[in-house]
Amino acid sequence: MPGWQLQTTTDSTGRATFAVWTGSLPPARFVEFPFVAVNPKSPARIAWPVTQLYADGQRVQWSGPRGSETPASITEVNNGGTWPLWLPTVLAAFALLVAVISVAFSLRGRMAKAEA
Repeated sequence: MPGWQLQTTTDSTGRATFAVWTGSLPPARFVEFPFVAVNPKSPARIAWPVTQLYADGQRVQWSGPRGSETPASITEVNNGGTWPLWLPTVLAAFALLVAVISVAFSLRGRMAKAEA
């Protein structure tokens, strides 16, 4: 983020385990902190606890449970079920069917004009 500093902590394998963005944000403004991560191989529930520090020294811990006044952001990672695997096949088959019907109507129209 322009105007912000990022400091990361890594484990012994070099994987990032902690990130601190430092900067200032005017009141009533919102900013997103993008990053790239790899999903775990098995379903998981990942909590993203955040500490927000205000200019007056107030600290807010965004680490509470869902429904609390200061909930942590939660990401649910699952295997996605089976529908994503067959959905592209069904859509492709439908598109092929529409194309075949379109060609048939087009040829039928041309044949009717040729006979006339």
